[in-house]
Amino acid sequence: MEFQRIDEKSFSGNVKLLKLLGLYPYSSCPKIYPFYAYTFYVLFTCPTPTLCMVNLFFVEEITLQRVANTFFMITQIGILIVKLLPFKNNPEGEVLVDKCVKTCKNIFHLFYAFCLATLFTWPLKALFNQEEGRRTLPAEVWLPFDAYEDITVYCAVFVFVWLCVANAAGGNAALDTLVAGLICHAATQVAILKDTLEDLARTVDDQIEEESEMMSEAEKNQLRSRTIYKKICECIDHYDAIDQFVKDLEKTYSFVVFTQFVASILVICISCLQLSIVKPFTVPFFAMVIFVTTMLTEIYLFCYYGTVLYEESDSIVNAIYMSEWYNYDNKSKKALITLMERAKRPMVVTAGKLLDLSLVTFTTIIRRSYSLLAVLKNYSN
Repeated sequence: MEFQRIDEKSFSGNVKLLKLLGLYPYSSCPKIYPFYAYTFYVLFTCPTPTLCMVNLFFVEEITLQRVANTFFMITQIGILIVKLLPFKNNPEGEVLVDKCVKTCKNIFHLFYAFCLATLFTWPLKALFNQEEGRRTLPAEVWLPFDAYEDITVYCAVFVFVWLCVANAAGGNAALDTLVAGLICHAATQVAILKDTLEDLARTVDDQIEEESEMMSEAEKNQLRSRTIYKKICECIDHYDAIDQFVKDLEKTYSFVVFTQFVASILVICISCLQLSIVKPFTVPFFAMVIFVTTMLTEIYLFCYYGTVLYEESDSIVNAIYMSEWYNYDNKSKKALITLMERAKRPMVVTAGKLLDLSLVTFTTIIRRSYSLLAVLKNYSN
C-alpha cells in the first residue's frame, strides 16, 4: 500500500490556508516567503490586540461591558501570536488511514465553517449594536485620529480591523485542526498496530502457505517462528515511532494548547456574560451564540482526539491477548512481553504538562468558565 503524502491528503485545506496567511512556505517562491510572512504578521496579527490594549488607557469611561469587549478581542486575537511561535502497507491499515484522512478533512471543513460564520456575523454585531447612533468598529482600538467622522476613513478602518479578525479566524482554523488531525493520525497508527498484532498469526500463515509450498512441515514451523518474531520486532519499532511522534507533537504544541485552554476559559465566560447583557434574539445575540459554539468546538476537538489516542493506546495489551500468542515460540513471547511492558502506560498528550487532552478536561473547562461567569455576573450586579 502507498502511504506516501498522507500529510498532503489529510491537511490540504490547512496547508492552503496557512500559505495564504504566510505561515507555510511556497516551494516555488522560497526567497519571497519570509518577507511575505513577516509583513502579514506585522500588519494583521499584532496591531489589533495592541491597539485594543492601548485603547483602555485612553478611553474616558471604563465600564464592565467595554472591558469585556476589549479583553475578549485581546485574548482571542492575541492568542494567535502564541500559536504562530512553533512555526517561525496492508488493506486493513489502508482503510484506517483513508478514514483518518477523511476525518481530518471533515474536522477542518467543520471548524472552518464555524470560523467563517463567526467572521461574517462579527461585523454585524458592531453595526447593529451602535451606542446612541454612534459608529462603532468590530473591536474598540485606539487610533491617533478620529475614524468616525468621515465615512471613507471609517469604512477603511472598519475593513482593516475586520481583516485582522479574519486573519485570526483563519489562523485558528488552520492551526487548531492541524493539531487535532495530528493526534487523530497518531490514534489511527495505534489502531493499525493493534490490528497487526491481533491478526499476526493468520497473516504469517497465509504468507507461508503462498511462498513455501515445497517445504516440509518442520521447515514451515521454523520459518513461521522466524517470521512471527520479525513481525513482532517491527511492531515494537512501530510503537516506538508512534510514541516518539506523540512526544514530538506534545513538545511542539503543549504550551500552545495550554494557552488556548486558558484563553478559552476567559473568552467563554466573557462571551456568556455578554449574552446575558444583550437583548435576546437580536443580531448581536446570535453573533455571540455562534462565537461561543465555535470556541467550544475548538477545545472539544483537542480533548476528543486526545481521549481517542488514550483509549486506543490503553487497549494495546488487550489486542496482544486477543492474538494467538500461545502458539508462538518462547523468543516471540518474550518479545511480546517487551512490547506489553512498553504499552502499559497509555499515550497522553498534555497541555503545558498540567492538563491532559481528554473529555474530562473539557468538562473541567466548562465548569471553570461557569464559575468565573458567576463571579463576573455578581460583580456586574
